[in-house]
Amino acid sequence: MNPIPSLVYVVDDDLTLASDLAAILRLSGFSARSFRDPTEAVVAAACEFPALLIADVLMPELSGLELAIELRSLCPDCQVLMISGYPCYHTLVDRAYLLGFEIAFLPKPISPPHLIREVTKLVRPTRTTALEVRAGRHT
Repeated sequence: MNPIPSLVYVVDDDLTLASDLAAILRLSGFSARSFRDPTEAVVAAACEFPALLIADVLMPELSGLELAIELRSLCPDCQVLMISGYPCYHTLVDRAYLLGFEIAFLPKPISPPHLIREVTKLVRPTRTTALEVRAGRHT
């Protein structure tokens, strides 16, 4: 099964952050779901394949990399964007590469424009947003 083109899973043990990032993505034309528990994201991915996983690096149940491995086993085409407030991303990117993964990384705190810019590099929104209509950028 192919991933749903603009479906983004946002997984962070800080539910407020996960919900806020998902809301920003929805306002920008993406379909986004937020999860606090990474195992819930794995269960959901069995029914709908996300095009992109945004995951916190450090979470109690599963690390972001462990979650990415599980999701990729269900959906090999799912892109991965790791987020973290800790300066550990070089080690993480190297470890992921050794496991055969290419991942993107975004440090916290995350500004909405930076989030959208990085997400759009990985997947495209599938609907025109109200902001694009007002700016005259819709097709």
